[in-house]
Amino acid sequence: MTLLSIPAFRVRRFRKRGVARKIDGCVHRRHSTGGSLGRTENHHCRLDNRDPARRDATVARFRDLVQRARRAPGCLDLAITADPVDPGRINNFEFWRSEQDLAAWRAVASPPTDVAPMIRVEVQKHIVSSSGPPF
Repeated sequence: MTLLSIPAFRVRRFRKRGVARKIDGCVHRRHSTGGSLGRTENHHCRLDNRDPARRDATVARFRDLVQRARRAPGCLDLAITADPVDPGRINNFEFWRSEQDLAAWRAVASPPTDVAPMIRVEVQKHIVSSSGPPF
């Protein structure tokens, strides 16, 4: 199963069919990517806090990087978004077909440097070996 991060929600336990669960501050939901057994996919969830006065400008500076990443080989999804509740929080979601695809992207990513510094950061990596229809 592939896990998508939805950090704004608060889910305390699995539902009967395991639709959602909370892991290290991130809520994860099942999502189908058409994957199959034998293929490993990588999901990275990063939550960072920055100066609330500069957060939106920081998110905007990553627009080009997000567009390039989504076109990169092996990128299944990537989003860098402002949290709708916490004025200083930025949610970063990356979903890659393989560790090799992620490493290749990191080698050429060239992230913006003129952004607000991180005050606090939490990063989780999840490795998914299979995925399919959510229900």
